[in-house]
Amino acid sequence: MEELSLEQFSLVRMLYLQGPIRSSELAEKQLVHKSAISARVEKLVKKGLVERERDEEDRRNVFLTLTKEGRMVYEELEKNINRFVESILHDISEAEMESFLNVYEKIATYIENYEGEEK
Repeated sequence: MEELSLEQFSLVRMLYLQGPIRSSELAEKQLVHKSAISARVEKLVKKGLVERERDEEDRRNVFLTLTKEGRMVYEELEKNINRFVESILHDISEAEMESFLNVYEKIATYIENYEGEEK
C-alpha cells in the first residue's frame, strides 16, 4: 500500500463501497473533523483518484467520487490484501482458527457489553 496511507485507503474504500458522498458525511462516518477529510481528499484529488462533483439540483452540495483510476487502484490493493491474508491463513490449522475465533468472539462480546470502570 505504498501509494496510499491507511487513512487514504480507508477513505477510498468507503467511496468505492458507498459511491458518491459529501465530505461532511464522510467525516461523520470516519469519525474525524471535516478539515481532516478535506486535507485527505485534496491529496487524493491531486493523485487523480478522487474527484468532486457538484450537485446540479443544489450547487451547494459537492459529492466525492472515485475516478476510474481510483477504482482500479482500490481493486488492485484489495486483491493484494486478500492474497496476503490468504497466505497467512494457509499456515493456520482449522483447530487453531477455531480457537482464535472463540477468543475473538469473547473479546468482541466483552467490548460490546463494557460499561466502564466499576465503582
